[in-house]
Amino acid sequence: MSKDQFDQQLLEYLYGCHEDATAFEVRLAKDPQLRARLEAMRGTKGLLDEAARSPVDLELSVPKEEARVHRFPFQQLAAAALLALLLVPWSLAGLAQREVGQVENQILRLVVTGPRGVPDGAPVWLRVETWDLHDQPDAAHVSWTARDADGTVLEEGERRSEGALDLELRADLAGLRSVDVRARRDGVVRETTVELAPGRDAPLVHLASDKPLYRPGETVWLRSVILDRLTLDPLEGWTRVRIVDPKGAVIENWSVELDAGVGSFTWTIPEDRVGGEYALEVRDANDEYVVERLPLQVRRFQAPQLAKEVHLDRETYAPGESGAAEVVVRRVEGGVPVGATLTAEVVLDGAVVWSERGVLDDQGRAQFHFVIPVSVDRGDARFLARITDGGVLETAIEAFVVPTGGLRVDFYPEGGELIAATTNRVYAEVVDTLDRPASARGELLDSSGAVVTSFTTEHQGRARFSFVPRLGERYSLRLDGEERTHDLPPVTDGVALHVPADTTGALAPIALEVSTPSRGPWIAGVFCRGALVGQDTFSGEGRHELALDLPETVAGVLRVTVFDADLRPVAERLVQRE
Repeated sequence: MSKDQFDQQLLEYLYGCHEDATAFEVRLAKDPQLRARLEAMRGTKGLLDEAARSPVDLELSVPKEEARVHRFPFQQLAAAALLALLLVPWSLAGLAQREVGQVENQILRLVVTGPRGVPDGAPVWLRVETWDLHDQPDAAHVSWTARDADGTVLEEGERRSEGALDLELRADLAGLRSVDVRARRDGVVRETTVELAPGRDAPLVHLASDKPLYRPGETVWLRSVILDRLTLDPLEGWTRVRIVDPKGAVIENWSVELDAGVGSFTWTIPEDRVGGEYALEVRDANDEYVVERLPLQVRRFQAPQLAKEVHLDRETYAPGESGAAEVVVRRVEGGVPVGATLTAEVVLDGAVVWSERGVLDDQGRAQFHFVIPVSVDRGDARFLARITDGGVLETAIEAFVVPTGGLRVDFYPEGGELIAATTNRVYAEVVDTLDRPASARGELLDSSGAVVTSFTTEHQGRARFSFVPRLGERYSLRLDGEERTHDLPPVTDGVALHVPADTTGALAPIALEVSTPSRGPWIAGVFCRGALVGQDTFSGEGRHELALDLPETVAGVLRVTVFDADLRPVAERLVQRE
């Protein structure tokens, strides 16, 4: 629904002629944005009422031969009233335009969105937007004050905004419960307060479109799915939807009711729209979660006029090896572009390493021969053919690989770091130069070259091994068939986090083993999609066995984090609960 159509519905409701006033009142009760717009339209209704009541003198001449009193039928009376409504706005146009301009200058809308359920010790992100009367970004001076439950000021700040800014409050604001936000522009001030409660969790929002690229004139099919963060149950209610153009201006704005957590809507791109990155923005009626944004690419492009094929004589080429390629071209409307010129290139790791020009024969074919350089870094290669057929210029691309035999090993200690004097589990991932998983075997060595343990990849280049590091020692991994070694992270003296089981059964507590270097106190927390769902506080130096109980509805991949007394994370890993 366009903005004009939306305002028309509001006027129909105010004049008592809306086709479904009951349903519209339900929307009003749920959507504060709609109620604010309704109040703004009351002023427009007042201007229309005043214009309709204004006296208008009409001099109607009557032919002399029929100079007698006539009773106007109903149709003529209605026509006269309509004429009055048409004439009065023209006579008041200048005055109304000045009044509207003054009113618009006094309109500054402040909208603050962000999660309300932020746990203590976590940073708070808020999106602050200032809009004008037409929902367009409006520059303003923004200030804020963060307070605890007693109203004590924890942090203050101010920034200049060009219509939108992301406000981040520090993670160490103990007991943060509210944020007062104030926007000021040309003497106009707007204020709002965001109430925070650690127990309230923002929903999960997923946005999708039917394809990644569109042309002007096409219809974009969009969908939003909004679920409870912990239970994944679908949520009901209303969402506010906007389409933003590449310059940040709002070009569409409407409300959508959720059906089993799903909101579906379409947007037809006007033919005269320029290309660029547009965006779908979705927020809830109460601004209780950060605005979710889905980029939409709009491009003006012409359908290909040439059908192109590139045939390589093999799928991979070794460094220094020769190769051959055949390019076949046909016109889409039919025929062969005989005599069309080609420029062929081999691009290796982003650089052109070979180039040659050619001409299509009477069969629309051209042959090329190339040589791969001896020195290859990653081996990401492609053959390009640029075809020029009169005023048509198009490109054909065929990718291939130049295997180098090089491997990279990435290490992931279980709790984040290698901790001295305790058993550490280390996860390793082996990939080739193009980041593709590779199978491998190897040995873990200390600084003297002694073998500590061995490992073999199990799936998709991944492996795990355990050992007890010594403080001050350096460790490395040597793969079979390689002379060089891959260094592990340095050994530190800190907190070690270990999860004995690969997975935790449904309804079962999360079992942890934590080794600490001092008395603490320490806090272990379990997070589900960013929400704190379980915690335990413990003290003492040495090894601790913990069992963290969680709500029955919590399942899937969870994050376990150990914090020190200052709420700084010192160890972390992912776990799975069935």
